[in-house]
Amino acid sequence: LQAAELVGNHPQLFGVYITNFSCGPDSFLTGFFRRKMKGKPSLILELDSHSADAGLDTRIDAFMDIINAYESAGEESVSEEGSSFLPAEVTGVNGKTLLKDSSGNETTLVDERVRVIVPSMGRLATKGFVSSLRHCGVDAVAAPEPSEKELRRAKTFSTCKECLPLQLTLGTLLNYLDNGRRSNELTVYFMPESDGPCRFGQYNVLMKNVIEDLKLKDVAILSPTSTNSYAGLDRKFARKAWQGFVISDSLDCIRNSLLALASDKDEALEIFRQEEERIFESLAGDSWSSLKETLSDSAERFSRIPLKGDYNSAPKVLLAGEIYVRNDSFSRKNLIEKLADRGIITRISPAYEWLYYTDYCMQNNLDFRRASSAEKFYNRLEGLYRKFIETSVKRILSGSGLCGSETVDVARFVDAARDLVSPHLTGEAVLTVGAACAEIIDDVAGVISVGPFGCMPGRLSESVISKKMSDRKEAEADPVARKILERFPTLPYLAIETDGNAFPQVTEARLEAFGLQVERLNRYLEACRK
Repeated sequence: LQAAELVGNHPQLFGVYITNFSCGPDSFLTGFFRRKMKGKPSLILELDSHSADAGLDTRIDAFMDIINAYESAGEESVSEEGSSFLPAEVTGVNGKTLLKDSSGNETTLVDERVRVIVPSMGRLATKGFVSSLRHCGVDAVAAPEPSEKELRRAKTFSTCKECLPLQLTLGTLLNYLDNGRRSNELTVYFMPESDGPCRFGQYNVLMKNVIEDLKLKDVAILSPTSTNSYAGLDRKFARKAWQGFVISDSLDCIRNSLLALASDKDEALEIFRQEEERIFESLAGDSWSSLKETLSDSAERFSRIPLKGDYNSAPKVLLAGEIYVRNDSFSRKNLIEKLADRGIITRISPAYEWLYYTDYCMQNNLDFRRASSAEKFYNRLEGLYRKFIETSVKRILSGSGLCGSETVDVARFVDAARDLVSPHLTGEAVLTVGAACAEIIDDVAGVISVGPFGCMPGRLSESVISKKMSDRKEAEADPVARKILERFPTLPYLAIETDGNAFPQVTEARLEAFGLQVERLNRYLEACRK
């Protein structure tokens, strides 16, 4: 980008960007590169093993003709227009989160003109997060789950090479600004960021560029970061949000169990919707003690729903992989419902395991920024609170008989993947590989990892899990695991990449075969346990 800056400002230089097919970083950098050219002609050559010389020669010749025409017309580098436009921004001052609007005026997030838009992170998780914001006095709105409409909208303002979650979240923002924004509203879009080998940290950068290019007045991006476990928001909100995340995860598990086991699915889902509303209303307005009472009442009502099978003996599948895609119904294309039709319960790796993981990285000096002793001490105290809330919520809702009470153990996942992926290679790949290795056989009868097309951590996870998962279990001293591997040398595992389109027939066929393998392994596991 520094080279692009120089080329863009030099009258005799024109840029050629050479990249390769499906390069993750370049999916964002090529767009930033073109932005640096400021209207000057430029050329991007995407190469792979099938690139034809004739096609490249034609594109290069055309590029030279365009440069000649550009120079003949006496064009000059396009200067930055509209420099007087001031994008709104969210800043942190003395521990407080402030919003500076496009006129330079500062206010807080609880100002009546401010509305915080939260993109879909899964319907339940988003509702839980929004309820937590409302509890703190913020006017927050859960954006609807994305669809083809959002995907098409975002492609107008991107290179279309970026990963699927970027396309859907950008499209969600643009559609809201077109259709749902109030007059004189100060809009804040919630879009966290992260370090590590993932493109997620560039989402908010690209969105800020779009806001600036379109001169979208009074629209700001709120981007807490994983390097401080998203501690940029105040403690009251962070703790309430944690309650929302844990409750949403348990409710997701209950809903998935009802999809697979309820005798009358429609009636069961109606009861679920009623209790869901009660719980989120309590989350937004009640104290912790009152919220626990509501959870207990809901768990008791869930337990009375007639079932055609037992939760403990039903086949279960772990859905791991990229956080957004595994929680977004549009991205995963009714994957959970298709498995539920076979009586298979899908356990989705909770989104909040990432927060546990950022805590783990801080405590073990695995992140890029070395935390001080005081920061680690405070983080450890917060970790104790988080574990207390998770344990309490899961113990209450497990009384429904539709979800377990097990808590997330990130250290277990990292240790399970240690021989396969170095803990120093931080990011989702460690969690995906570790969860697959730790939970197959012990907790679930199959693993699905799902991610956006071209996702680097996803492809790393797929290659490692498909090769090494059985080897990992074979190395264990557990005689039951050895016995199972003798009978099932290949454990049920399926990797899926999605670009927002319907799954191709080959993926549907693989999913069908995967379901049969899960059912067969679960029957054998139940026999071994008896």
